[in-house]
Formats: sequence, C-alpha cells, structure tokens
Amino acid sequence: MHKSISPMTSLRLTVLSAALLISGCSQTSLPQQPTGQVPIQTPSIASGPVATPEATLVTQSVPIPSALTAFTFLSPLNQAGAIDLSKFDPSLTSLLTVSVCRVSGGSCIPLASFTSTSAGSGQLRLDDSEGKYHANWSASTADLQVGQTVRISVSITTLTLGSADLTVLSSGNLRTPTGQLIAFNGNRTIPIKFSVNKSPVIRAHQLTVLGKSAPEIAAALKAEFNLAADVTAQLLKNELFNSTQIGTAMSGVFALGDLATATILKAIDFGATDVSTALKTVYSLADLANATILKTVGFVANEIAGAMKTVYLLGDLATGGVLKTLSYGADVIAGAMKLVFDLNGAATGAVLNALSFGANAITGALSTVYSLGGAAIGGILKAVGFGAGAITGALKDVLGLSANVVGGILQAVGFGAGAITGALKAVFSLSADVVGGILKVVGFGASAITQALSDVFSLGADALGSILKTLGFDASAITGALKAVFDIPAAAIGAILQGLGFGVNVIASALNAVFNLSGAALGGILKTLGFTATAIAGALQAVLGLTGDVVAGILNVLGFSASVITGALKAIYSLGGDAVAGILKGLGYGADAIAVALKDGLELGAAAVGGILKGLGFGASAIAGALQGLFGLTSGALSDLLGGLGFAAGVIKDVLCFFFFC
Repeated sequence: MHKSISPMTSLRLTVLSAALLISGCSQTSLPQQPTGQVPIQTPSIASGPVATPEATLVTQSVPIPSALTAFTFLSPLNQAGAIDLSKFDPSLTSLLTVSVCRVSGGSCIPLASFTSTSAGSGQLRLDDSEGKYHANWSASTADLQVGQTVRISVSITTLTLGSADLTVLSSGNLRTPTGQLIAFNGNRTIPIKFSVNKSPVIRAHQLTVLGKSAPEIAAALKAEFNLAADVTAQLLKNELFNSTQIGTAMSGVFALGDLATATILKAIDFGATDVSTALKTVYSLADLANATILKTVGFVANEIAGAMKTVYLLGDLATGGVLKTLSYGADVIAGAMKLVFDLNGAATGAVLNALSFGANAITGALSTVYSLGGAAIGGILKAVGFGAGAITGALKDVLGLSANVVGGILQAVGFGAGAITGALKAVFSLSADVVGGILKVVGFGASAITQALSDVFSLGADALGSILKTLGFDASAITGALKAVFDIPAAAIGAILQGLGFGVNVIASALNAVFNLSGAALGGILKTLGFTATAIAGALQAVLGLTGDVVAGILNVLGFSASVITGALKAIYSLGGDAVAGILKGLGYGADAIAVALKDGLELGAAAVGGILKGLGFGASAIAGALQGLFGLTSGALSDLLGGLGFAAGVIKDVLCFFFFC
C-alpha cells in the first residue's frame, strides 16, 4: 500500500494549529472529588504527576505538502519538467526505486526495476550538480505490443513519489498522456530522469525507513521545515508511529503539555485508548487526570470508560466513579457499563447505587439504556437496597406508573403489605380504603391488609371492619383479621359485624370459625347483641347443627321464658306440642309453665294442653291447677276435661273440692 495524505486532513490540521495556539498556554484544570462521594476503587490523582507545562504552538500556515508535488520527471518523459537546485534533495539515492511495469487490468506486470545497486546502465545514479536522478531502461526484452500501457514509477518503499503511464504506438514509440512522443534509441533504451525536491512527507518516510525514532524525525522536520506540531504528528502517524511515540515527540520536541498533545492525537484520529495510553506513558498521569483530558478534548463517556478499563485496568465501579467525578449522569454511566463492561441491568444498578445515585436516576438510566420495565427495575432497586417509598417514587415520577401498577410491582419484588401501604400513602396520597383495595388486588389477605392499614393510617377495628367489608371480604375473614390484629374478644367482633349489617347466622358462623365457641357461649353473644330466641335457635341449628332439646337448654340458660323457647322450637324445628312439652319438662319446667308455653307458643286449647300434660305424667291436681286459672275453667268444665282424660271420679272429686271448695 502506498501512503498519501488527503486534502481534508491537511485543512483540518491547519485549523487545529490555530485552535491550539489559543489554548496552548492554559493548563488542564481537574475537578475536585465531590464531598460525600462513595469511595471509588481508583488511584488518587495525587498518585501521579499532573500536566507538564504547555508551550505555545506555532500555526502551520500552509497545508501539508504532498510527495507528488516535490517530484517531477524530466525530459524525455516530461519536456516541461524543471529543476530547482535550491530545493533539490540529493539524500535519497540509496532508498529510491524506479519500477517499470505493463498495466494489465487492475494489476501491473513488472518489466524492470532500478536502484542504486543495479548493474550496468540501469543503475540509478545521482547527478547532484544538475539536481536530478538518472537510470536507463532497455525495452529490448519487454515484448511490447501496440496499445499496451507502460507505467514508470519512482518510490521509496511504500511511498510513491511519482509515476507516468506511456502508451505503445504502432511505430514502436511511446506516447505520454499529454500527447508527447518518446522514441527509443537504437538499443531500444529510454533514459528515465527525475528530480525530487526536499519534502517533509518524503523526509518523514526516509527517516522512518532508516530506523529513526518519532522524536528524532520530529526534531528533523522541525529543524528543516519548521513544521508545526500538529502537522508533524500527522506525518508521524502516516508512518505508522503509535500514539505514545508521537506523544513523546510532541512533549520532547515541541514541549507540549498533556492537553495540547491529547488534542493533536485526537485530531489525527487516534482513539481514546490510544490517547490515554500516550498520556499515561508520556506524562505519567493518574486515571482521573487522564480521563479529565479525554473529556476535554471531546471523547465521550463510553470511549473514556474503555480507556480506563484498558489503560488503567479499572473495574466497572472504579470506572463509574471516574465518570461520575467528570459530571456524567447515571444514564451515560449506565451506557458505558453496558457497552464497555457488558454489564446487565442488575449489575449496572448496583454500580450506580454504589456511586450514590438515587432511585430516580437509576430508574431513568435502566429504562433508557436497557429498556427495562417497571417490574424489572423495581426488583433491581430493591436488590441494591432501596425501600418501598423510594422505589414507588421512582416508578411514579420516572416511568409514570399508576398506584395500582406500582402496588403490584412492590408485592412482586417482595415487599410486605405494611411497606406497600406506607409507600402508596406517601407518594400517591391515597386514602386507606383505596390502598386496601390495591392490597387486595395484588393478593394480600384480610389480616395483612388490616395490620397494614392499622399501622399506617392508625385506624381502629370498626373502621377497618367497614373497609374490609367494602373490599368484599366475608364475615369470617373480617373476624379473623380483627382478632389477629387487635386481639379483641368475640363479643366485640360480633358487635362490629352486626354494625356492618351481617345477619345472625353469618355472625354466628364467623365467630364459631375463628373462636371455636361452644353453643352456650355463642348463644350468649348473640343474645347480648339483641337477637331473639328464634334467631339464636336458628343460628345454633344452622351453624352448629344442634338439636332442639340442646338449643332449648341453651335458651333456657340464657334466661328466655318457656313460651319464648316454645316459639323458637316451633319456628326452627317445627316441633309439636308433645315434643315441646317434653323438652320443657326435661328442662325442669312445671305443668303451669308448660301449659302457658303451649297455650301462648302453640295456641293450644285446654283439652289439648291437658292431654299433653297427662302424657308427660302430670297428675290430675297439677293439670287442673295449670289449666283452671290459665283457661278460666268452671268446675263443670274442669270435671269434664279431667274425665275426658280418663281420671277416676274420686280423683276428679278431690281435685274439684281442692280448687272449688266442696
């Protein structure tokens, strides 16, 4: 490959020199470490020297010269070729090569080659007094055909100084592109004469071929051509010197400081890692000072991060610390972590957290760089130690998520109902019932919701019971929650349930399920709540499956009268007079009470009541006593009734005498 410099490169370096002239005298200013900064695992800026003194750069007033402009063929190849002895460069003899080839498509088939060591007339010779080089090409063995193109070129290794294409004519002569005819002599030989002026491009290449170092070449170019530093740097880069070698030349030959050298190296298309390597090697800069200059000359965060990783072997956290000190935000640092260190979102979140970025900044970075959603970001934020409130604020402020969505995310990443409640209240200013609804939707039960709302909103059992019912929880769930959170007795919870409009059976079922109450205890609570005997009996039968006699006993213990008990047994168990009376007698009720209960509760007449009483084993006197006053029976009616029940006449007479005085 032959080397060349484009006009654009030339123009760019001309402008660069002017810019460096303005900035050359200033010294790199390094930012101070922020107070309260998390310690970064990176060497202090004090561990290495700061910048070296700058020297004012001299602007290169003309573009970089081309090797082609310093070269000219002379007659006969170029009748217009002229020699300027004041500019002629006689030092190139040992390095020059004259090549002759035949053009064939995209290639050129070699025909002859001449150097200063060639034999015979083909030897390349210097005519210093006339300012030219001279070799002879004999085409006698070239087998040239009409229409073929012969190319004559002059080079120093890979650098072509000049070339000319000649067309073979039918006459055997050659024609230049300008139409000039060149005739072979009798030996079919053409003299190849050319002149080469002194050129910084050629000199740089010459010295490189001779094994000179970048500082040696720079010093020579400066001394001979008074080249500016930036132009010199470009020529050295063209000769494949690396950034450190060029930086050494800039420092040693031009006395440039770190910033000016970095500016030049970037302008000639060295990347951040190459520039950083040069700054570290040539100026012994520590990582932060180096990174500061890289940013100043226009490298972006990803490039700086790559340089810190490669040149200083910094890890992700230390590199992130450098970038933060340079005032890069969380999103930019996250991009560098992803691109340079191949970190995933979770690892980047941990780095950003260690660098003391807040939840909002980290959320924005993870969303922008990794395109993560709220759930993933919420999990990362929790993993690095942020609480529910901070996460909620970030998801709301940065991602614009609603309270319902945020509540679901908080639950999914492992926060409890209390933490979620506090966060939703603080960030979204929600009321207890709304928060409770969200907690239920995301899967929390009544007890967890009750505890959370009690802790955060300082609500009592009544208010929470109402919220739970509004949220659709049944009486048993409400009962369990109130017992677990407030440790209040069954009677108090029963009253709350009643106040919430639950029926007796529902209340009984809830209290039994949670407190495992006996029938008597449950009945007592229900009576305290004001439920009737019939309602209580129905609840005991439905919830506990108690029989009529057991329920009657409970009602009796609770102080209900025989008549009330009778009504309850009839309503709930559909019992007749005989069954009811038997239960009442079993409870210790006498004939009088039973008779009243049968009359009032079952609306039985005297004869029916009497028959039931006799069937229960009551005597004529007890039956008469129960019926006479209750039904207002006359002696005749009572006599007939007792007779109808089968009592003997003597017994009946004695009874009548007792009640009606014989």
